Order: sequence, then C-alpha cells, then structure tokens
Amino acid sequence: GRNVLASRADINVRGIAVAIPGPFDYEKGISYIRNLTKYENLYGFNLRQDMSSRFSGMPPEAVKFVNDARAFLLGEIHGGVAKSMHRVMGVTLGTGVGSDFDVDGRIVASGPDMPPDGYIYCLPWKHGIIEDAISSRAVQERYRAFCGELCDVLEIANLGWRPALRADATLAGGLNTHEGALTCQPVAEAHRLTWTAAEQVIH
Repeated sequence: GRNVLASRADINVRGIAVAIPGPFDYEKGISYIRNLTKYENLYGFNLRQDMSSRFSGMPPEAVKFVNDARAFLLGEIHGGVAKSMHRVMGVTLGTGVGSDFDVDGRIVASGPDMPPDGYIYCLPWKHGIIEDAISSRAVQERYRAFCGELCDVLEIANLGWRPALRADATLAGGLNTHEGALTCQPVAEAHRLTWTAAEQVIH
C-alpha cells in the first residue's frame, strides 16, 4: 500500500480503515486470532502502531479497525440493497462465519430474536456448530473425509462442480435441477413430476 501511494504524490493519506475478522481488539488494533489457520503471526501484534509508523506524520488514532462482517453490513445498509430495510442480518462466509445485525440503520449486538453478541458461528447445528458446517474449513474437512487429502477451497472449486458433488454427499443433496431436469426427489413428488437422480447427473 505504501509503495502504491508513494507513486501518487497528489494523494494525501489522512487515515486508514481496515476490515478484519475477530477475535480482535478493534479499539487498540491488536489481533487475538489463533488456531484458525489464518493471521497466526499477528497474534498480540499492535497493527495500529505498525501501520501508522509506515506513513510519515500519520498518528496511530488515524488507523481504524472494524469487524469485516460489520463492514460488509454497513456498506449494504448505507449504500447497498439494504438501504430501506428495517431489520437486516449480514453474514460473511470464509475461513469462518461472520455475522452482524442492524435495526433502523444502527448496528446492534443484542435484542429480540438475536443470538448473544450477534454471533451465529457458534450456534448449535446438528452435531456441532454452524461454523463446522458451512465455513471453508468445513468444506476442506468434508473433502478430506471423502478423498483423503486436504486441499485449499479454491483447489476444490477448480476441480469443477461434478467432482465436488461426487466428493460431498451433502453438497450433492443441494442439487435441484440440471439442464432442465429436476434432480430433487421431494420436490418432484410434491408436484407429481418426473425426476432424475443426482447420482446420474454427476457421474
């Protein structure tokens, strides 16, 4: 970032805003992320001090941090599809599952029908929690269980949808149609329609 800005002398950088997942001390700019296979080397590191020191004359207080799920939701409620919504839930999917809630343009951490602190990643789901089922780590673990190797999610995606569905029965269960053919038996039976088994499509 510093090298890019150095080439643009006409830009006067007065502050930096960073969206980053937790656990993180957003007031002090210190990361407490560990055991999540990401940002391990930043644990306990003061990012605010470090980043401000890289720009001449920038005070530490000019470097701001916000949770990445919150940043996403703020963008949607102030300039996106959620501008006119009364109540909004924002969810980000990546290494983990991020979430935040808005009521009338204000981010809230508690209230009716909300989980504690607005966190959904730790809510119970089947035999574990939500993050165990739909995060990128969950995709990797399911792929390893079926194929015997641990791959990056991008590597799995690049294999194509057929190999991905063959490797994951849960994912295959979400295939509803393919090239005009209905592949979801419950939907077909409910509407008295013919259907094609997903296994025939993905093999």
